[in-house]
Amino acid sequence: MDLLLNPLRGSFLLPRVRFRNFQTYGNRKVEYGFGAVLMEIIVGRPAYQNGEDGALTQWVSSMFGNGEIGRIVDPKLEGDFDVNSVKEALNIAFACLSYNSNDRPTMGEVLLKLKLCLQMETARLAIGYGR
Repeated sequence: MDLLLNPLRGSFLLPRVRFRNFQTYGNRKVEYGFGAVLMEIIVGRPAYQNGEDGALTQWVSSMFGNGEIGRIVDPKLEGDFDVNSVKEALNIAFACLSYNSNDRPTMGEVLLKLKLCLQMETARLAIGYGR
């Protein structure tokens, strides 16, 4: 099933994104779409690729469960990130992608948690802490 993040189908701003096994979007459509985009940004790969619905989410979930955060994050970052910040951001993405819309955080809650991620990363950079 397709979720249009932008009413202008295929626009250059936010293109059409496909998600796995999702029959109804419930009340929190925006949160679901945001979770998918957040995961794509963290990983540096599209959520839907080569006809594989949900492959990215499953792969990230597996790696996350094994504690392999370094293998999940976009390789362009070359390991230069706060692991705890990434873990929190991934937890946010997973919460937004919850099948049950009532289990998804509000965008206000998402914003507060992302601010925490930013604070962790800013603190790491301020003290010159590397990988």
